[in-house]
Amino acid sequence: MTLRQRYSNDPGGDPGSAAAPHVPGMLPEFRSAADGMLAAGDEAIRRALSSGDSTAFLEASRQQGGQ
Repeated sequence: MTLRQRYSNDPGGDPGSAAAPHVPGMLPEFRSAADGMLAAGDEAIRRALSSGDSTAFLEASRQQGGQ
């Protein structure tokens, strides 16, 4: 028995069934949201590095609590 089989909710299942459920028609929205997050991250890094102050960049990117 593999670890995946031991903790799977699908006793008979497909190895891929442990992944998140498929929501029809939502893939374009998920991709758009991911593209937006990547663009925001790129912009934040560009602004931080263009200022030349790496200390400010490191403080701005520090995690707070359980992020």
